[in-house]
Amino acid sequence: FALKGALGMTGFSYVRIARSLAGAVATVPLCATLQGPWVQCDDKPKKPQFLKAKCIKNEAHTANTRLISFSLPDTCKPQGPIVNVLVRATLAGAAEDGSAKKEEPASSTVARPYNPLSAESNNITLLVKRYESAKMGTKLHSLKVGETVEVLGPKQQYAIETGKYSHYGMVAGGTGITPLIQAAEYILSHDTAKVTMLTFNKTSQDVLLRKKLAYFEVKYPDRFKVVHVVESNAAVADLEGSATSDESLRNLLPPPGPGVLVMVCGRKEMTEAIAGPKTKDFKQGEVGGILKRLGYWSQQVWKL
Repeated sequence: FALKGALGMTGFSYVRIARSLAGAVATVPLCATLQGPWVQCDDKPKKPQFLKAKCIKNEAHTANTRLISFSLPDTCKPQGPIVNVLVRATLAGAAEDGSAKKEEPASSTVARPYNPLSAESNNITLLVKRYESAKMGTKLHSLKVGETVEVLGPKQQYAIETGKYSHYGMVAGGTGITPLIQAAEYILSHDTAKVTMLTFNKTSQDVLLRKKLAYFEVKYPDRFKVVHVVESNAAVADLEGSATSDESLRNLLPPPGPGVLVMVCGRKEMTEAIAGPKTKDFKQGEVGGILKRLGYWSQQVWKL
């Protein structure tokens, strides 16, 4: 699994916009500096263009998340993982960071990056979490079938080289699961490697994409395993624990060694506690945190 991204390169401008949103409207964690070529939906324009995307389904998922599907123009070509899209919408009374502010104008155009659940479809489905003050999340949650938003992309953040690794460990905190489920689906479909995924949430009611992950376990019983870890009120099928527990990760992840790669995606605090911080210019940096204590090398860890 070769992650060909952005070491040494500068991310697009919306990365900086999105990072300023971290506290207010973080629907999907911005898990990496976004690099790589944009998918061009028209052969003529050299500059990527926002295009209309029509809502074709909007359904409740958990108490504060919804699965929202959009149809993209026929000329858009799906990319392999890990990809994202930039969604733009006009929000009533919204600040640029998506929060409500009295001094803001009556409406504002806001753009937010999201990782679709699959990187291999002409349609995209977004897992959108809504916070009380998040105007973008509120806008997307309220979309009706047939209504549109503007979408730029899909854009590939990282490319996957099959045959590179034999076992992947994936650690997902909350909506940090979205880029990882892209990667897992691709690996299971196009590679022979094993995937062990750990999801961390507050309660069992907050676990995301449980059915899709259970389907992977049924379809690939010898290659895919998922463990849901929650902070409290664990259901029978789940474990109770913490993402920042050495014991949990030691017992559940593939042990460090040749052919192993551990990918971590979640809120900044969780990622840093597990794998150490990225550098100031958002490069990977050295492995740190729990994974370093458990004996993983920097080359065996990828912070999204």
